[in-house]
Amino acid sequence: MTDTYTYPSHNNRLQTIAYGSGGTRTYTYDGAGHVTAVAEATRNTTYAYNAAGRLVGLTIDGTPESEYRYNALGQQVIRKLNASGQIIHAVHDLDGNRLAEYDYDPTTQTTTLLREYIWLDGEAVGVVENDQLYFVRTDHIGRPTIATDAAGIVVWTVAYRPFGEVDVSTGTPISLRFPGQWFQVESGLHQNWMRDYDPTLGRYLQADPLGLVDGASVYGYALQNPGRYTDPRGEYCVTLNGTTTCRVKEKYEFSFPKPSGWPNNGGFAPGNNWYHLYDKSVIDRANLYDVECLMRGLIAMPDPAPSNGANAGGTSNYANPGGWGEAFGLNPVTGYVVNDPVSGYSGIVNVTEQGHALSHGIVVRLATPHGILTYGEGNGFLQRPGSRTGQVINNVWPQMNINIMNQCSCGNQL
Repeated sequence: MTDTYTYPSHNNRLQTIAYGSGGTRTYTYDGAGHVTAVAEATRNTTYAYNAAGRLVGLTIDGTPESEYRYNALGQQVIRKLNASGQIIHAVHDLDGNRLAEYDYDPTTQTTTLLREYIWLDGEAVGVVENDQLYFVRTDHIGRPTIATDAAGIVVWTVAYRPFGEVDVSTGTPISLRFPGQWFQVESGLHQNWMRDYDPTLGRYLQADPLGLVDGASVYGYALQNPGRYTDPRGEYCVTLNGTTTCRVKEKYEFSFPKPSGWPNNGGFAPGNNWYHLYDKSVIDRANLYDVECLMRGLIAMPDPAPSNGANAGGTSNYANPGGWGEAFGLNPVTGYVVNDPVSGYSGIVNVTEQGHALSHGIVVRLATPHGILTYGEGNGFLQRPGSRTGQVINNVWPQMNINIMNQCSCGNQL
């Protein structure tokens, strides 16, 4: 049987699906490009959005089914299910991982713990529910496939279709799906932090808020390659008109001129084999530092062995301790001075160039009144999660930050 998909000539908004087995599905959009209605022979679904374009209401056949609320970071923190009367509150850690879910009773103003989640390096490894611990096994992209109890007995198995739709499931299911996604039974959608994903289509209800990351397919998932990539936030780095903008987990956002040979999406993506995202910030809440002094230090020392400083247009350096990289032309990076609208701070970002052993990757370092924020992201093999080489490489940044901070406190000035 053949299913037929229809699109308009001027955009990538799916209009209709005509199923080979019979029946159709028709989509309606608002002016911002969000799916507002899906019409089928047996069910009509409508979606309501707030001013920020976030899904706040679901109605099926005229009956309000659920409501959703979000925090300032864009995380879904309240999910109200009208049929059951549940008001589920979600709690997250600083990296955006969901730690626990509670059912809130507005009558008694009490909460009941539903379940807790255990994470290791951004990957779910355990779920605690009804005082029982379950261990989660994942596939090569971090998607859960098996859950076992404390005795090692398998309590849940699942097989997926290519874009995340469950094909076969046995046992008591859990709601984890692709990294960053949570199955919501009332809608059949996967909540994906910044957007809502339909696994039956491999498409989001909303266009990518970062724009044309994957050509015209602003509704597509993870470069249309779910066997290799995932998208924990529903966003990516994006390059438009020669400028690359990256934003990760509300930690940072910055833009820089795209270096020659730099891929439009950064060349790395959460979920590939060696993807890593690390935090090597040095923050001293007990002391205040001269931010301008810290900036001068970052510009002068943007990477472990600079031969030049950093500037807004980008300066070429060689990121090797001891300076041997410049002599042999190895591991080139470009250092940019950037402003971060998320935190309000300024700093520098190092971008790996072609031929760098850690390519592709970035390190952003931001000057704050209490120290230096430092985040790294990329897919270099040597920095793969859990590797000894990755620990050694990533740990060069704290001491560099401390050296600069020591010169910018108590009257010391660079």
